[in-house]
Amino acid sequence: MVGMSLEWKIFDGMAISGKVQEAKAREREARYSYDAAKSNSVAEVARALRSMRTAKERVGVAGQALEEAKVSLDYIGGQYRTGKAMTFELLMREGAYTYAMMRLNQAKFDYCVAKSELTYYGAK
Repeated sequence: MVGMSLEWKIFDGMAISGKVQEAKAREREARYSYDAAKSNSVAEVARALRSMRTAKERVGVAGQALEEAKVSLDYIGGQYRTGKAMTFELLMREGAYTYAMMRLNQAKFDYCVAKSELTYYGAK
Protein backbone atom coordinates (compact mmCIF):
# COMPACT_ATOMS: atom_id res chain seq x y z
CA MET A 1 0.00 0.00 0.00
CA VAL A 2 1.30 3.38 -0.99
CA GLY A 3 0.00 6.59 0.43
CA MET A 4 0.77 10.24 0.40
CA SER A 5 0.25 12.90 2.97
CA LEU A 6 0.14 16.59 2.29
CA GLU A 7 0.08 19.35 4.86
CA TRP A 8 -0.54 22.96 3.91
CA LYS A 9 -0.99 25.67 6.46
CA ILE A 10 -3.44 28.19 5.22
CA PHE A 11 -3.09 30.47 8.23
CA ASP A 12 0.25 30.65 10.06
CA GLY A 13 -0.71 33.36 12.54
CA MET A 14 1.09 36.07 10.49
CA ALA A 15 4.48 34.49 11.28
CA ILE A 16 5.79 34.90 7.72
CA SER A 17 4.54 38.48 7.54
CA GLY A 18 6.22 39.22 10.87
CA LYS A 19 9.52 37.75 9.67
CA VAL A 20 9.34 39.85 6.51
CA GLN A 21 8.73 43.01 8.52
CA GLU A 22 11.55 42.11 10.88
CA ALA A 23 13.93 41.64 7.94
CA LYS A 24 12.88 44.99 6.48
CA ALA A 25 13.49 46.65 9.85
CA ARG A 26 16.97 45.12 10.05
CA GLU A 27 17.67 46.36 6.53
CA ARG A 28 16.60 49.92 7.46
CA GLU A 29 18.72 49.78 10.61
CA ALA A 30 21.74 48.67 8.60
CA ARG A 31 21.14 51.44 6.07
CA TYR A 32 20.88 54.07 8.85
CA SER A 33 24.07 52.75 10.47
CA TYR A 34 25.85 52.94 7.11
CA ASP A 35 24.67 56.50 6.50
CA ALA A 36 25.72 57.54 10.01
CA ALA A 37 29.16 55.97 9.61
CA LYS A 38 29.56 57.64 6.22
CA SER A 39 28.69 61.10 7.55
CA ASN A 40 30.89 60.56 10.62
CA SER A 41 33.85 59.62 8.44
CA VAL A 42 33.39 62.76 6.33
CA ALA A 43 33.26 64.81 9.52
CA GLU A 44 36.39 63.09 10.88
CA VAL A 45 38.33 63.83 7.70
CA ALA A 46 37.23 67.48 7.83
CA ARG A 47 38.21 67.70 11.51
CA ALA A 48 41.61 66.12 10.84
CA LEU A 49 42.21 68.53 7.96
CA ARG A 50 41.32 71.52 10.16
CA SER A 51 43.59 70.20 12.91
CA MET A 52 46.47 69.86 10.49
CA ARG A 53 46.01 73.37 9.10
CA THR A 54 45.74 74.83 12.59
CA ALA A 55 48.83 72.96 13.76
CA LYS A 56 50.77 74.16 10.71
CA GLU A 57 49.84 77.75 11.53
CA ARG A 58 50.87 77.19 15.15
CA VAL A 59 54.28 75.96 14.00
CA GLY A 60 54.79 79.24 12.14
CA VAL A 61 53.63 81.38 15.05
CA ALA A 62 55.69 79.42 17.55
CA GLY A 63 58.74 79.73 15.28
CA GLN A 64 58.34 83.49 15.22
CA ALA A 65 57.91 83.58 19.00
CA LEU A 66 61.11 81.54 19.38
CA GLU A 67 63.02 83.96 17.17
CA GLU A 68 61.74 86.91 19.19
CA ALA A 69 62.63 85.19 22.46
CA LYS A 70 66.13 84.51 21.12
CA VAL A 71 66.60 88.18 20.17
CA SER A 72 65.39 89.22 23.61
CA LEU A 73 67.69 86.70 25.31
CA ASP A 74 70.68 87.83 23.26
CA TYR A 75 69.97 91.46 24.08
CA ILE A 76 69.58 90.90 27.81
CA GLY A 77 72.63 88.59 27.75
CA GLY A 78 74.69 91.46 26.37
CA GLN A 79 73.25 93.79 28.97
CA TYR A 80 74.03 91.27 31.72
CA ARG A 81 77.64 90.81 30.57
CA THR A 82 78.21 94.56 30.72
CA GLY A 83 76.58 94.81 34.14
CA LYS A 84 73.49 96.70 32.95
CA ALA A 85 71.02 93.90 33.71
CA MET A 86 70.36 91.81 36.77
CA THR A 87 70.49 88.04 37.06
CA PHE A 88 66.73 87.66 37.43
CA GLU A 89 66.21 89.51 34.11
CA LEU A 90 68.53 87.07 32.35
CA LEU A 91 66.80 84.12 34.01
CA MET A 92 63.38 85.42 33.00
CA ARG A 93 64.48 85.72 29.38
CA GLU A 94 66.01 82.25 29.46
CA GLY A 95 62.73 80.92 30.82
CA ALA A 96 60.81 82.70 28.07
CA TYR A 97 63.17 81.25 25.45
CA THR A 98 62.79 77.74 26.88
CA TYR A 99 59.01 78.11 26.97
CA ALA A 100 59.00 79.30 23.33
CA MET A 101 61.08 76.26 22.36
CA MET A 102 58.65 73.99 24.18
CA ARG A 103 55.69 75.57 22.39
CA LEU A 104 57.40 75.12 19.01
CA ASN A 105 58.09 71.46 19.76
CA GLN A 106 54.49 70.95 20.89
CA ALA A 107 53.21 72.61 17.72
CA LYS A 108 55.44 70.36 15.58
CA PHE A 109 54.20 67.32 17.47
CA ASP A 110 50.57 68.37 17.02
CA TYR A 111 51.20 68.86 13.31
CA CYS A 112 52.67 65.36 12.99
CA VAL A 113 49.72 63.85 14.87
CA ALA A 114 47.19 65.72 12.74
CA LYS A 115 49.00 64.70 9.56
CA SER A 116 49.03 61.05 10.61
CA GLU A 117 45.31 61.22 11.47
CA LEU A 118 44.61 62.62 8.04
CA THR A 119 46.66 59.83 6.45
CA TYR A 120 44.81 57.29 8.61
CA TYR A 121 41.43 58.54 7.39
CA GLY A 122 42.62 58.19 3.82
CA ALA A 123 42.82 61.82 2.79
CA LYS A 124 45.99 63.52 1.66
